[in-house]
Amino acid sequence: MVYSSSSGMQRGYVPQKDTGSYPRQNTGCYPRQNTGGYPRQNTGGSPAAGYPGYPQPGTFRQTPSNQNNGNMQYAPLVRGGTRGFAPAPEQPKAATNNPSRKRTAMILTLVVVSLAAMAGAFLGIKYMIDKNKDEEAIRTRQKQKASIQRELSRYDDLYFPGIFVDGIDLGGYTREQARNMVISQIRQRSDAWHVTLTYQGMEVVTIKASMLGMSSNPDEVLEKAWALGHTGTDEERYDTMLRLREEHCYEYTAQPAGDTSVIDGILAEIKRQMDRAPADATVSEFRADLNDPFTFSDELYGLNLNTEPLKSRLYQMVSTLENGTVEIVPDRIEPSVRRADLERIYAKRSSVYTRIDSHSPDNRNDNIRLAFSKINGYVLQPGKTFSFNKVVGNRSTKNGFKTAVEYVYGEHVEGVGGGVCQASTTIYQAAIRAGLTITERHAHSDSVSYADYGTDATVSDTKGHEKNLKFVNNTDYPIYIKAEVITDPSNKKRLIAKVTLYGEDLGETRYDLISELTETILPPIEPQYIKDKNKEYVIFTDEQKVVAQAKEGYVYKSYRVTYVNDRETAREYLYTDTYNPKPEKIYVGIYSRENN
Repeated sequence: MVYSSSSGMQRGYVPQKDTGSYPRQNTGCYPRQNTGGYPRQNTGGSPAAGYPGYPQPGTFRQTPSNQNNGNMQYAPLVRGGTRGFAPAPEQPKAATNNPSRKRTAMILTLVVVSLAAMAGAFLGIKYMIDKNKDEEAIRTRQKQKASIQRELSRYDDLYFPGIFVDGIDLGGYTREQARNMVISQIRQRSDAWHVTLTYQGMEVVTIKASMLGMSSNPDEVLEKAWALGHTGTDEERYDTMLRLREEHCYEYTAQPAGDTSVIDGILAEIKRQMDRAPADATVSEFRADLNDPFTFSDELYGLNLNTEPLKSRLYQMVSTLENGTVEIVPDRIEPSVRRADLERIYAKRSSVYTRIDSHSPDNRNDNIRLAFSKINGYVLQPGKTFSFNKVVGNRSTKNGFKTAVEYVYGEHVEGVGGGVCQASTTIYQAAIRAGLTITERHAHSDSVSYADYGTDATVSDTKGHEKNLKFVNNTDYPIYIKAEVITDPSNKKRLIAKVTLYGEDLGETRYDLISELTETILPPIEPQYIKDKNKEYVIFTDEQKVVAQAKEGYVYKSYRVTYVNDRETAREYLYTDTYNPKPEKIYVGIYSRENN
């Protein structure tokens, strides 16, 4: 297209079809400048003069009104109106050819493209950073692995530091060097090796190398030591190497292989001779004839030898060929009862005496002594029952008893064993005051000279009319009985029957036996006449002899009273005894004088 220098289009000029007059759409990331025949806006103050294809500003306006055969006609531009010039009518522009909208679209496109580019750049930078980090970590691991491999390679043919066999540090030595060192030490020291076992400083046995049926196998132990740090992955080997630096490994070549009967036999024999069960302190003797009747045996501590620590120590000393002395220290087993315990436990629980009448005949006194001799020194175990008739036995001349006056059904008569009831009464009172449990006891039918009403205990071994005295040891320790007939300390001309019971100390507790009169029974008014068939008192029918005055009867209740620190704390009812009244007794003769 040719432009003139005038402000209008040349007359008679028909513009040629411009095949490149429209701008192409830009398809790249960024917009390109249009270089075709489409006019661009001049941003400067001067037209682009001299450039072909660009009209002078303000001269022509392109109009699509005269389109002939694809050609476009340009109409002159009017500035302020030109006289005699009528501009061609202007057609409305299509929306797509609006320059303002095109500029906005281009700006938005640029913004979107810029943001996308920035996002892409950010992601690209992040990717490069992460990639660099991963590559750095890989390089670091590779360096560490290479460092570990270099460190491990130093000991490919050497023992790692921290490995000891028989006390020899094998670190840094080859397998052959290590074996030679271990074997050499074994040979040098084995001949002089010995261990002495002692007990309380005294020699028990000396064990020499020649006595042991044990073999030393250095190859097996050395192979085990070699495996430390030479097996597993590189990481496992490296960890082992580091642990050995902190905690050394000790191995010994004389671990028993096969028969260990020599050492086992020596220790087993020592154990057999040394082991013993504990023995409690005991009352070895009870001498009832002594004021201090007890003799105690000392306790004995038990011993138990645990041979396993000794065996391990011996094996170690064999392994290292260490000479020396090993003290045998068995475990002590405590006894359950010590002598000091018994001396504290055993004490006098009660001591009772009854006076023997000064007119008591010798036979009666001897019968008391004989009964006491069978009881004296008797030991009643916990939970067991004392039976007077069983301990004393049958009262017969065969058993040494003598004839003496005794009560039989309320009458004083001669009988074998007379006086034994005073022995049973004294023991009964002692048992009550010792706190023992009475299981059988019988009162006399009348009063006796040696005991108050309600405090006596009669016995009889007459068949069909047996009466016994029984009591139980209700304590946790044995009861020891001392029974004797001695001179009354307050009256040298009189004897007493004395019983003392020993057992567990009562401490501040003591017991007493008391009886209380609860009823008095008047005697019968009518006397009792008795025919004197034996002519003991009278002979003839006109003769009478009063042998016993009428006597009242009584009812007594007996109690065991408990005192603690001399204060009554309990009162235990025991028995109710009834002593029947008795009429006046008169013997009469049965023979007539006339017949004589």
